[in-house]
Order: sequence, then C-alpha cells, then structure tokens
Amino acid sequence: MNKEIIKDLNFLFVEDESSIQEFTVKFLQKLVNKVFLASNGLEGYKTYLEHQNEIDIIITDIHMPQMNGLDMLEKIREINKNIPFIITTAYNETNFLKKSVELSVSSYVLKPIDLEQLINSLIKTAEPIVLKRQLDEAHKISNKNEEYKRLKSIFNSQENIIAIIKDNQIIEANKKFYDFFKIKKLEEFDNNHIFDYFIEEPGLISKLNIQNSECWAEFIKQLPEIDRIVKIKNNQNILKTFTLNIEIYYEEENSYIMTFTDVTSLKEKVNLLEYQATHDALTGTYNRNKFNEVFQKEIRRNKRYQHDLSIIILDIDHFKTINDNYGHQIGDEVLKALPQILRTCIREHDILARWGGEEFMILLPETNIENAFKVAEKIRVKIENQKFTKRYLNLTSSFGVSSLKEDDTPENLIHRADNALYKSKHSGRNLVSIIQ
Repeated sequence: MNKEIIKDLNFLFVEDESSIQEFTVKFLQKLVNKVFLASNGLEGYKTYLEHQNEIDIIITDIHMPQMNGLDMLEKIREINKNIPFIITTAYNETNFLKKSVELSVSSYVLKPIDLEQLINSLIKTAEPIVLKRQLDEAHKISNKNEEYKRLKSIFNSQENIIAIIKDNQIIEANKKFYDFFKIKKLEEFDNNHIFDYFIEEPGLISKLNIQNSECWAEFIKQLPEIDRIVKIKNNQNILKTFTLNIEIYYEEENSYIMTFTDVTSLKEKVNLLEYQATHDALTGTYNRNKFNEVFQKEIRRNKRYQHDLSIIILDIDHFKTINDNYGHQIGDEVLKALPQILRTCIREHDILARWGGEEFMILLPETNIENAFKVAEKIRVKIENQKFTKRYLNLTSSFGVSSLKEDDTPENLIHRADNALYKSKHSGRNLVSIIQ
C-alpha cells in the first residue's frame, strides 16, 4: 500500500501507556506530517478542541483513565460527525466491537500493535480525505484531458471502491470498483445504477428508501454515520458490507463522489463475538445467560398481555455412566445430537438453551401447562426411541414442567420446574413430572 498518501496528514494519538506512546509516536512521525499526543480521553478531547481544524485522523486506545476512548469519540462526534477514528486495544470484547461499529470507527488494531496492520489501517482510513482534496485540485485544471488523466490516476490509487454519480448514473469508477463487480467497462454494469445492487434489509440503505426520498444524495448525507451502511452483492454472488460516504464532486453538474469502505470483517467479528457470547460452544443452543435475557422479556410480555408461558427442564439420565464407559468424546457427541432431536419437537419461536452439563431448558411462550406436558412427553418418547452416536446408545431423559403464575418471578418458575425434574429422577427416571 502507498505510504505517500498519509505524509501530509496530521494525527491525534491518544494512549495512556508511556512505552507505547513513545514507540508509536516515533514510528508515526517518520510517516506523517504531524502527531498530536494525549495521555487519556479527556486530554485527547481537549487537544481536539484546540486543534480541530488541523487534525485529520484520530488514533486512540479504549481503556484509559479519566475518559475512555469510546466516550471521547462520542463527545468529538458531537462536534465533527465525519472525523475518522482508528481504535487500538488489547480487548477483543463483544461490547467494545458493537459500540465501535455504532460509532462508525474506521478500523481497529489489536495490541500489541502490529505496525504493518497500523499502516494499512491509516492508509485505508486516509484515502477518502486525500481523495476529496486531490479531486478538488484536479477540478482547478483548465485542460479537461489533463483533468481526466489525473482523475483516473487518483481513482486507481485508492483502496476503497469509488464511483462518480451524475443524474443517478455512474459516469466514472476506479479499479477497485471494476474488480469487485468483475467488469471491464461501465457498459457491462446493468443500467449503471449502483442502487440496484443494494441489498434490502432493515437498517440498511436500500434502493427503496432512496427512491422514496426527494434527493437521494441529501438523504444519504443527512443520515448519521451508523446508518450509512450498505450491503452489496456483486454478479459473482460475493456479499460485502460497506460504510458509504458521499461528497459533492461538481455542484454545477449535479455529480457526487461515492466512497465504499469495506467493513465486512469488522461486522463479521461483531457477529461472531455476539454469537459466542450468547451460544453454547458445544451444542450451538443458547447459553444460560441468553436464555435468562429472553426469559425476562417473555415474562414481561406475558404479564402485559396475560398469555400462558411454560418451561421444560430436562436432564439426560445416567449421563456420567456414558462418560465413564465410553469417554468424554462420545458424551460430547450425545450432547451435540440431543438439540437436533429437541428442535424437531418444538416450534420455531420456542427457546432452547443448554442450562448446564447435561441439562437443557425449553421456554414455551403462549403455552399452558397441559400442552407443555404434551411437548415434554413427545420429546421423552423420541429420545427413548433414538440411537445415539456410532455406538448406537439407548438413552432416556427426565423432565420437569411448570407454568407461570400471576405473581411469579423467573426464579420461582425455574425452581418449580427444577423440583418437578427432581421428582421425575426420584420416581424412576424417563418420566415427565409437573409442579404447577
């Protein structure tokens, strides 16, 4: 990647560890025009206020004294919605990544800082800034042929996908655009309408909400950065997620520059971490924390609309014997196979979770105690008749069933279902018991 693109830019670097400060600043000073330094979020915010007309990009740590990096970012966003941010952090947490996406962080670099990754992030983040400046300069040239040659050179040096739109049609695009859409000339691009390629999904910019606006460019420009997200599928069925930036290119000709920055990996990382935080790694079912979150919501909904709500707790009988006789690998195979059976017996909107060990919990919205019993009995019979793993094991399970009462707490309801399970265990196992 071309390091020259950042040589004229000014950066604010916010970091509380002195050793990282010294090392990174020395490195940056060799590559960029100027580095402003701050030791925490509050100092970074004050430095930005003092030098906001000079600072092009902000690089910040997350966890710092007085004010963390994301809180600083929120305050700076109130002043400048478009200032690019790069996050450096040792933390790889769901909440951090979710908030980063919400605040339209341009990129993130995990600590210990990989200098090559940092350079790549700086260059990619700097491209829209430098592009706008270069295009403004190109327009000052009186010779149109020279302007066009320079424009092509500028476009093709960019890592982001760039297109110029005039009267809703693409009149120019860069090499990254051609590469992504697998075309050799614009005539191959259907009708030259980029909006036709926007995927229709809630919360994303789509062709439909663009068509419903009086001026699509103003509609996009006025959106908060968090809402300037598009998904595009090319003609090879490759799907990518982008942040969309739009700038006026030549006002007299009603033309605009559209810049698409690929954030697919960041969004995928958020989705992966969110999945890991809410799902059991072995079985793929919801984990206990996620079940409790959904359970609380369902109880509130139940009490508002006075619907029925039941739960089933089940436990594999003599599971320890399986582990002892066949090993934990076979035990894990049983645990992975069981949810597949359970899902064939419950509805799509019922909630299945691994409660712990060999216990599973099923939440049945709008289901009374009698119907919950029928579901549990159906599952019991299906498990009893199933052969598990390559060992063709015969298994049984015990069940406890209970339904929500008017004055119940989540803890009360689970306690009754647990007692019902205990009753099944001590009455010979392979039974369904109810405690109402």
